[in-house]
Amino acid sequence: MKLNNTCVKCQSSNLRKVSGNFPLSDKNNILKITAFKNIYITSYVCVECGFMEEWIEKPADLEYLAKKADETDDFSNFV
Repeated sequence: MKLNNTCVKCQSSNLRKVSGNFPLSDKNNILKITAFKNIYITSYVCVECGFMEEWIEKPADLEYLAKKADETDDFSNFV
């Protein structure tokens, strides 16, 4: 949807962008990484069928996640 301005489900072009930028964001548009690091998520919503995509748009945030992804967790201590 973000890339071609068309809903992948119903092919409508009636889309809305819900920006994940502070201060307009609520807790649903924020990915809390640490106590001091938040990543803002932008949502694209089709107002015809309700389908939604979420994107992280800042390249710096994607780089941060890529570095954190190197730290694999085997969930061996998961309860």
